[in-house]
Amino acid sequence: MADEQVPEMYEVQWKGKTHYVTRDDYDAVKASVFDRLRPYVDTLSKSTKLNLKIHKEYIETAEQKEGFLKAVSLFVVMNVGNIRMPSDSLASKATAAMAKLDSAMSGKKIMDVAPALEAAEAAINAYRTDTERFLTELSGTAYKTGVALNVTTSVGFAIIGALAAAPLAAGLGLSATAAAAASAAGVKVLQSGAEELGKAALGQDVTVMGSVERVVIDGTVAAATGAIATKLDIKVFTGPAQTAAKKVASKLTYFTAAQAQTMLTNFLAGSGQTVVISAATAAVEQVGEIAKKGKTPTSDDLMAAFEKFLIGALTAGFMKGVELGEEKFLGKAAQIFETKYVPDAVKKLVSGAMPSSADVKKIAQDVYKALKDDVGKQGIAGMVSAAKGDESSDKLADLGLKAIDADATIKRLIEQEVKAAMKKKKIPTK
Repeated sequence: MADEQVPEMYEVQWKGKTHYVTRDDYDAVKASVFDRLRPYVDTLSKSTKLNLKIHKEYIETAEQKEGFLKAVSLFVVMNVGNIRMPSDSLASKATAAMAKLDSAMSGKKIMDVAPALEAAEAAINAYRTDTERFLTELSGTAYKTGVALNVTTSVGFAIIGALAAAPLAAGLGLSATAAAAASAAGVKVLQSGAEELGKAALGQDVTVMGSVERVVIDGTVAAATGAIATKLDIKVFTGPAQTAAKKVASKLTYFTAAQAQTMLTNFLAGSGQTVVISAATAAVEQVGEIAKKGKTPTSDDLMAAFEKFLIGALTAGFMKGVELGEEKFLGKAAQIFETKYVPDAVKKLVSGAMPSSADVKKIAQDVYKALKDDVGKQGIAGMVSAAKGDESSDKLADLGLKAIDADATIKRLIEQEVKAAMKKKKIPTK
């Protein structure tokens, strides 16, 4: 009895060749693809759920669902460090993309799987990256919630598209035996494509952390403020810096408030991080005490406390050093006028024998007195422009001296004043 003809077969284009497979074999290859993808899709789902869980925990902390002190601690760290929560938009996109992929997988919809998988990978990886960015900024330590998940760029991924695009080809005129033989050959090739896809999925380092240690917020002030130094946003300190600078500038002779603020800003951006941590710690403790008394502090309360402690620390610490630096600079400037600048000018201008050391010293004192304002302003300007913020008072004084030593105008004024003083003392000049 002649073989019955097979009315139609699937025509699959794979790696530049056409393969014909029966309905049963096509379904078997398709089922193999879904089976090999399932563990990988589950990993994508785990990644999404973990990052959503982390995101939710910090939102709940910020909303005081875990206690006010933890909320305040999180607020201090995020506000001072200018740290953003993970993106709600990325979270929504990852959730929606995962839902579409789950639908395509559960419904065995080969036409929908490829675009759904590509969209899910992109959305989930973007959300994971943003969550890790948040954790890293918050803690100052590189945190991983998993790894980038990527199968859609593998060679084997194309098998999904090939199966999805395969039309039913009719009128081939093959007998059942011939169709079975042709299909067997095609199935062997297509199954190799499914295996490539499976290897790509299994080859992913698909580890998703079972849990991620809670970063920073564990109820202790030390942990809550410890991350502040890792990412300073200097804008936060503009107000406190201006206030502290004005207070200190009023005690200084030649520093303007703007110059004092520049010095202070450089300090806060560098070695002054410990002062910031100390002020934030004190602020958290103070606001925590307010909460314990049954009141509900606001963000304004917290920042007011932070500014108060920061200003107090700066005026008693760093700015006190700036004040001492100015004092030492002016003292050293007076000495160098007596030991170098004025004696050198007298030697250059005198006609005849050098005057006595007592006369030269008196001239130096008079010249320094006449030029003290010019020396002070020029020295402080040089000090401010050269300082990095971590200098000692002696180093600040040296920066001021270096500035006046390099200033041609100061040297010219010294010669003018020395010449006038020599004439007044009737000391012959050239």
